[in-house]
Amino acid sequence: MPEISTYIYGFDHIFTNEDESEKNEERFIESIKAGLNNEGGKYYGEYERIYRYLKGEHSNISPQDIKVLGVVVTGSASELTELINVKEIRAAELGVTIVPNK
Repeated sequence: MPEISTYIYGFDHIFTNEDESEKNEERFIESIKAGLNNEGGKYYGEYERIYRYLKGEHSNISPQDIKVLGVVVTGSASELTELINVKEIRAAELGVTIVPNK
């Protein structure tokens, strides 16, 4: 499995089915554990730090230990303006991502 920083710092919410979306936390935990199996990996120290933090005093991490602190939503400016009055959004910033030399 390749080491990708998004496996360490978050996960994609790719399922619209509520039952499937609950598996996001489980997949995130699996990614953390897979990273711990690669001691020579670039992000091993981060996998280890995050695992210890989430585990706390418990013997293992459970999906209930994962707290979503924020999300990144992408779309066009007009699509994102539809979210202006959504009460769950406390802060927002509109930005641009570019691909250099293209």
